Parts: sequence; structure tokens; C-alpha cells
Amino acid sequence: MTLVELLAEHAGVGLETRRDDPCLQGALLTFRNGRRLIVVQRTYREGIVALFDPTEEEVSILRHGDLWKIWNSDRGEDLAAV
Repeated sequence: MTLVELLAEHAGVGLETRRDDPCLQGALLTFRNGRRLIVVQRTYREGIVALFDPTEEEVSILRHGDLWKIWNSDRGEDLAAV
């Protein structure tokens, strides 16, 4: 089970969009209070980056752009210890 699946299935978090590429998986989650969270996870080794309260530009990157831009964002929080 991934972190995204855990939150979506057991914490009542809505999965707004999800996207995979050969190296990264990205998801946009919506909480009941309206806050949003982007989570990007490496598919070939451990590592998760979370971006809280993403801008519309960051959401657009998640949907259609280069997921590495989110992975390398200065606003991203490394959740490798999760």
C-alpha cells in the first residue's frame, strides 16, 4: 500500500488526480478542510516529496509537466523517513 492509497482509503482524503511516469508517481490530494497536497514518490527507490498548498502552476505541472520539477522544488518536504 502506498501513502496515497492509505490516505485515500482510510483518512477520507480525496484523490483529485494521479499521474505516473517511468521514474515518478504523482498525486494531488484534497482534504476535507479544502487544503491540497501534492505527493511525488520515486518508483525505482525509496523517497517521497510532499508539497503543501500547491499553486495552480504546480498543479498544472503535476497534471501535464515534468514531475521532476516538483520533486526538486524548494517548497517540497522530503518524507523519506515515512
